[in-house]
Amino acid sequence: MRSNIIVIDSRFRKNPETTVSSNFRINFNYPIWAKGYTIKQLIIPNTEYNVTEKNNAFSYFYNSNALSVVVPVGQYTITDLLGFLQVSIRTATADDTIELSQDPFTKKVVITSPTQTFTLDNNPTPTNLLAPFLGFPQNVNVSGNVLVASLFPKITGVLNYYLMSNTLSQGTSGFLGDGVETPLVCEIPMDRAAFGQYGFVQENHPTLNTYMFDREVNLQNIDIRIVNYENEEIDLKGLPITIVIRTHESDSSISKAHK
Repeated sequence: MRSNIIVIDSRFRKNPETTVSSNFRINFNYPIWAKGYTIKQLIIPNTEYNVTEKNNAFSYFYNSNALSVVVPVGQYTITDLLGFLQVSIRTATADDTIELSQDPFTKKVVITSPTQTFTLDNNPTPTNLLAPFLGFPQNVNVSGNVLVASLFPKITGVLNYYLMSNTLSQGTSGFLGDGVETPLVCEIPMDRAAFGQYGFVQENHPTLNTYMFDREVNLQNIDIRIVNYENEEIDLKGLPITIVIRTHESDSSISKAHK
């Protein structure tokens, strides 16, 4: 079985003026008949902020008053995030003794309120989406003068992107967080790619597979879509992606391509 290398570069996509690099189609000038393929490399930028409109609400009770902080969407270190929350909570409560910090040894978040009982409202309604991000589990209310997170903060942001393609999946499907069947090709681990940096996927990465088709397929026209776990299209902010594929071709495929 012979092979061929094809490079999918979003900069050369069809209709670049009206499409984005996370949802596009690319056409090659010649037929590419294949019995299967292996993704050799996938390079994609991490453009997802770790604090988004889905996790930026922090609700709590202070002196029996229900209060909330909404953190502006952006990329935060744990120090910057706790600093913003501390200033906002001190302003709302008029209590300058409240402190939010990270224990230097355990690395867990600590909320200290010496003068009044502080209760973290971590129920689903109203949903306190930032508390789990800081290490306080969802649906577990914590109350007292010293609140210590039971888990480590998860501030890395998105853990995985997902590559979707009807052409490349050829009927193989998967399910993401929304429960809808999708033409899932593979997951793209982004947990080690800091915001603004590129995530790399190599051929020997354990999440990548070699796909074999039931019949020969022409890969001349390939659709590409990059989504998150909720099956929402990623905003790559105009940055390009590159996918390198090694096709698996029979001798008949080679001759067919040159007819």
